[in-house]
Amino acid sequence: MQSFVLCCSNSDPSQVVFGGEVVGESAVQFEQQIGPEVVHTYEVLNVDDSSMPPCAMTNLSEKS
Repeated sequence: MQSFVLCCSNSDPSQVVFGGEVVGESAVQFEQQIGPEVVHTYEVLNVDDSSMPPCAMTNLSEKS
């Protein structure tokens, strides 16, 4: 099947600035050293007039 989709995204906050010292991953001891939290939201909309069956999306960035 084929369909046309629209993907929208948002980040909160929309911009961040990190002015800390850049260090390797193994040197990070505290969560505050990696910079502020950024939450990304994505929305995928079917904009085609075809009848697509529902589908599931998986967040590949989450670790189980």
